[in-house]
Amino acid sequence: MARLHRVLATLALLVAATAVCAAPALARKHDHDKLPDRWERKFHLSTKKNDANRDRDRDGLSNFGEYRSHTNPRKKDTDHDGLKDGAERRFGFKPRDRDSDDDGTKDGKETAGKITALTGSSVTIRLAAGGKLNAGLAIHCTPTSGGATGDDPAENPADEPETDGSGLSASAAQDDPTEDDPALDDAEFDNQFEAEVAAGQTCDASTLKRGSLVHEATVDRSGPSAVVTAITLVRR
Repeated sequence: MARLHRVLATLALLVAATAVCAAPALARKHDHDKLPDRWERKFHLSTKKNDANRDRDRDGLSNFGEYRSHTNPRKKDTDHDGLKDGAERRFGFKPRDRDSDDDGTKDGKETAGKITALTGSSVTIRLAAGGKLNAGLAIHCTPTSGGATGDDPAENPADEPETDGSGLSASAAQDDPTEDDPALDDAEFDNQFEAEVAAGQTCDASTLKRGSLVHEATVDRSGPSAVVTAITLVRR
């Protein structure tokens, strides 16, 4: 009887050890890239190599960024609004909502972009969706010198990097997976992103400068030439 008890006890220990070992295996990300294998298989990504930093669809958003944003890593423009997923993240839009601010204008038609030239009476914005806006400036904003943005490559065409049609260089638009906190669950991430989108930053004399990222510019086209009357900057 004692021998039977020992055998049963040994079997119980073996079963417990097997369960402990099996649990991590089920949750394991075989390529150690923070992307769940099931998600990678769904979008036909590799489960055998670390491809979190890769950008299969060349939309400026890494695979890790696509996973956290709930976007399709094989579609440049998940919500079909005319603005690539990476540009939407960069300029404060929601990559799964065609009209992020519900103003009746698709995100791709908004005047989002980067200020490449600025004087006291005019502004040039390189648009995120492609092209540029040259307009007069009729708001109480003046250019500031210096700042962390430095010289803009657009001021020197010979040095300007190649773009992918979105008005941004691939490296400039690339999402950095280290900017997203992996400790946040999906709901927390969504709430944080919603707050950042809503925050924005209204232009004033201390914030408007060359290199600033524009979430939206209000443009008056009623006169002989376009005039920017208000600017909301992307909060960095």
